[in-house]
Amino acid sequence: MRRSRQARRRNCLNASRGSRLVVTDSTNRLVDLAAEKNRLYLLRIKGQASDVSRGIRKVKASLAATDSGEFIFSQFSLSPDGMLFIGKLLEILSTEEVKLSSILDTLPEIQEYRLDIDVDENQGRKIIDHVASLYTEIVVTPLSIKYRSNGVWVKLEYDPQKSRLTVCGDATNKAAIEIVKKEYEKINQLIQSLS
Repeated sequence: MRRSRQARRRNCLNASRGSRLVVTDSTNRLVDLAAEKNRLYLLRIKGQASDVSRGIRKVKASLAATDSGEFIFSQFSLSPDGMLFIGKLLEILSTEEVKLSSILDTLPEIQEYRLDIDVDENQGRKIIDHVASLYTEIVVTPLSIKYRSNGVWVKLEYDPQKSRLTVCGDATNKAAIEIVKKEYEKINQLIQSLS
């Protein structure tokens, strides 16, 4: 007898209703919407991957993730493993007989406020490095930094193909948009001082 699609989903995700998930505080709020939609308990942890590992043990969560691409499946390991995530994603897609594009199409749209600045690669990297030195709550990737400014997570990302820095943040309210605008102005002033 074939198991129902819902039973298969619960087993391959190990995230049935009420399951616990842990993410870093800086993770996009799209995760909150997805957790709410699927009736999952979501715990946001301040800090780095090591803090997420402690959080997953504390609440006995089945999955944890950071917004810099680290995933932890507690039934296998309490350390981040990107290859395991890719394997689990492929397992889910094949078990459910679903295309990745159809899943992406179902995600809700998150409103972001974005401002662009034209810079060369050398300037872009210098700006990201400088901003990283100014803040304590940061998430860094090779071409971007996400940092908390006045309670709002702001992302500064360099696009080498377009020679452009993008300053963006959630457009959840006017206060958040104003903070992103102020950060944009600071970045512009910093670029001018480096020229």
